Amino acid sequence: MTETAKATMPDESVLTSTQDTPPQALRSGRSITLRTDEQQDTVEIRSPQGDVELTIVLTDAGPVVSLKGAKLEMEAVDTLSMSCRRLDVKSKERATIYSDEDIVLASRETKLRSSDDITLNGAHIRMNSP
Repeated sequence: MTETAKATMPDESVLTSTQDTPPQALRSGRSITLRTDEQQDTVEIRSPQGDVELTIVLTDAGPVVSLKGAKLEMEAVDTLSMSCRRLDVKSKERATIYSDEDIVLASRETKLRSSDDITLNGAHIRMNSP
């Protein structure tokens, strides 16, 4: 192999070993670490107590973002859109959806299950009507 070809080849240790950058301190007291290996790159932010709060894993299949906090908020001036193959939402206590306008549920089949009563309140409750 020519010296030019050797110089342009990536170092094999970069492709086969895990490399962690030393944690970098942030003004908030948090720290950030970058970890790379042959399958993925990971960015990790830890709280001042050392708990993982944010992880971004860059995989061949695409990025995976994990957030952990006492409270997470999203706000959009206009539209907040989500698109996915499957959406799972779980709450240990109450789950509420509010709208100043209509709420539309559309699916091929809709199932509603409750271990207790189901209450529908409205001016009119229409069943099997357009």
